[in-house]
Amino acid sequence: MLFIFIGTFWGDPHFNTLDGKNFTFNGLGEYTLLNIETSNVTFYLQARTERALKQDGNLSDATIFSAFAVRDHSNASLHVELNVAKTGIIVVVFNNVFFHYVKNTFSNMTNSQT
Repeated sequence: MLFIFIGTFWGDPHFNTLDGKNFTFNGLGEYTLLNIETSNVTFYLQARTERALKQDGNLSDATIFSAFAVRDHSNASLHVELNVAKTGIIVVVFNNVFFHYVKNTFSNMTNSQT
């Protein structure tokens, strides 16, 4: 028998958990969102939050997701984070391949500064 559980998260972090609960969490820092360890599967998902900016440029009390990192049982890894200007994302695959995404454009940044 196969069981499928779906969890989601978005915004200034709102969550729908794997057990169907809903909540909002405005913690600031790095958190483990999912950690699965079985005899044949390991999966780890971590997220970082930071304070959101208001339209006037001041910091709000709300937080937003600013980065995610994932690793599995084969030691494959992926890291996605907002760029400094908050205009796009930086993607790191296997700790050494960089891509920068801004406004519908991916740029390969291997061997360059992020």
